[in-house]
Amino acid sequence: MKRKVLTPEEAGAKMRAKFAKLAEETIRRRPPIPDQKLASVEAYQFFINIYTEHLSGNSVIDPDSYDAFLDPACSNEELGRSARLALADSRMIDPTSEESDRLNEARRKNFERAEAAMMKRAGVKTFKAFYRGYTVATLREIHGQIEIKGHKPVTRRGYDGIPGHEARVVPADASDADLGAAIRAELAISAKYT
Repeated sequence: MKRKVLTPEEAGAKMRAKFAKLAEETIRRRPPIPDQKLASVEAYQFFINIYTEHLSGNSVIDPDSYDAFLDPACSNEELGRSARLALADSRMIDPTSEESDRLNEARRKNFERAEAAMMKRAGVKTFKAFYRGYTVATLREIHGQIEIKGHKPVTRRGYDGIPGHEARVVPADASDADLGAAIRAELAISAKYT
């Protein structure tokens, strides 16, 4: 029996169909993601930026979600209250939805514009001046508790995990002051890597 030789277009279509089916099966077998809420805290020498993230397979930022700037000398209570508002605004988004695609595209397009606006707010002109002392912590509310984890800054608004570092956990109903103190403690850990 003679095998048909596929054109490049036919071979490409066959491979795309095969991978689409494989992706669909993988999604179907994957256990459901537990309901959780995400936020990030980025501390610069000029201000603290707290913003909501949504879970969509990976985290995505909605430019219309909670995004606040606080004075670096704000109280732990103010910091905790703002973090709680950011977490409250977070939601789950279907990763296969148009909204997920829209938010991922918006994140790519808006990164440099948002960064320029923050540099203007800080009154600096160079990345070096802006990112000096940059620290970051992520927040995840899940199963009645909030996990706060400091990270190692590695690029402009980018970070890696710290090997062996576990998240600090506080009850979801902890006071704003206690939540703020836990965030500051994790930002201090992040600062060791700046």
